[in-house]
Amino acid sequence: MCREGDAMTTGVLYVREVCRESKIPVSTLEKECGFSNGYLNPKKQIKIPYDRAMQISTFFKGNNVYVDFDRILGVKTQVKTSDENKRDISSELDKLRYELTHDKEGPLYYNGEPLDDKQLFILVTALEAALNEVERKKKIKETE
Repeated sequence: MCREGDAMTTGVLYVREVCRESKIPVSTLEKECGFSNGYLNPKKQIKIPYDRAMQISTFFKGNNVYVDFDRILGVKTQVKTSDENKRDISSELDKLRYELTHDKEGPLYYNGEPLDDKQLFILVTALEAALNEVERKKKIKETE
């Protein structure tokens, strides 16, 4: 089953696994999303492009099935939990990314409007870019 902590399948294999667990034929997903028949065949394709991952995520949400958007994209997110990583900002970013993309308490809002998956992806990417810039400036400062 596709539960948190299991060996992480991603991309097409993950989508097929979610379909199997949800008793939704892969062919139904392909048809509803406008994909060609057999598009989600792991022998033909493994990674899923962002726009198609959005369509798949929307399809599952419409069928009340929880999916991990990062896993559809093929991104393996691992949250560090050891004490030595407690103050490591990358560990905090991983936790934040996980919390933002796993909306168990409902959607995240900005100015009274709920954020969709694309907006969440942009938010997490912006946070990551900002932290990378901080890291880059820190390294420059250390070499001076």
